[in-house]
Amino acid sequence: MYIFDIYSNGSFLQTIGVESDSENQAKDFASHEFPNKTSTYVRRVSKVFHVTGKDDDFGYNFTRFKRIQIEYGFYSVWSKYDISNIEDLAPFSFNMVMLKDIPHSLTKVSLNNHTWLEIWSIADRLIRLFGPTHPYIEGFEVIDNTLYVTTGS
Repeated sequence: MYIFDIYSNGSFLQTIGVESDSENQAKDFASHEFPNKTSTYVRRVSKVFHVTGKDDDFGYNFTRFKRIQIEYGFYSVWSKYDISNIEDLAPFSFNMVMLKDIPHSLTKVSLNNHTWLEIWSIADRLIRLFGPTHPYIEGFEVIDNTLYVTTGS
């Protein structure tokens, strides 16, 4: 399995996994599936992974969250693999959300309990607007009723 990030005009579109016998074949496939886009080779995953098993934790989680990302049309990539159920309530409350390293990305939200999926949706909107070069959601911290979302690339 070869992992690629796909970009269009310098903006991140999505991450894909390509099953192939060689890196060159995988690159050809990525170029064919996404013509006129730039694909960047990220890494090779040594095992073939399937959602039906958890032999490869990275592969299992990557596939699981990739399906949710596609289903909801999220631009951002969920990289918090310690979350077992995206529909669970987060163990904290907040009424503001901000991308940690982008102060002008602040947005108000209701103070109700939020599921991880709702948090992903809010963070995705902020990433699209303020931080598209860092689409990976990697961590959270709540300070004074503000949820700070750590992102990366």
